[in-house]
Amino acid sequence: MRAATQIAEFISKGNLKPGDKLPPERNLAKILNVSRPTVREAMIALELSGLIEVKTGSGVYLKMNKPNLVLMDKGIGPFEVLELRRILEPEVAALAASRIRKAQLRRLEKILSEMKNQNDTPAMQTSDKNFHIHIAEVVANTAISGTIRWLWEIRERTELTRVFHERILQEGIFPLLEQHEVILSALALGDPDLARQAMSDHLESATKNASNYFT
Repeated sequence: MRAATQIAEFISKGNLKPGDKLPPERNLAKILNVSRPTVREAMIALELSGLIEVKTGSGVYLKMNKPNLVLMDKGIGPFEVLELRRILEPEVAALAASRIRKAQLRRLEKILSEMKNQNDTPAMQTSDKNFHIHIAEVVANTAISGTIRWLWEIRERTELTRVFHERILQEGIFPLLEQHEVILSALALGDPDLARQAMSDHLESATKNASNYFT
């Protein structure tokens, strides 16, 4: 990950010592001329490498001077996935609202009921995945459903994304049932505009909650 290497170089040139606090995310993004999501992903890679330590509510601190470079390039980052989901899934939800059948709606209701019973546990993540993938399958377009399924597989397959979501769970950040209920209601009404907005709001909230881990 190029941004992780840039931040490591910035640290080495800035005469920072272990225990020193790094500049805020916004400042690093300006210094490196990259987006804030890119900085967040780089921070995950650097934390995995052992270079930095993220203290929630306090900031990011230098842990050691030399990172493990092997761990600094771990493929597609979690905020890259979220960004693509924010582009695709609202439109997928809109299409699903115009095509959903009663049996498919009942399946989504069952998944949501399972999420309620799982009550903020790791198993809730599996139900969350099933909920979003089933909405994509409602559209009956294999290119769409395959893409959404692939985006969820990335969360489990790449170390950077997998560790990120493990940290999010450790911070007590779980899928919000209320937002899924709003999406389901829009689908039940067969209202594409409402479904699009509900999904957009949900993914924006997910991105914001994930971002708070690094601020």
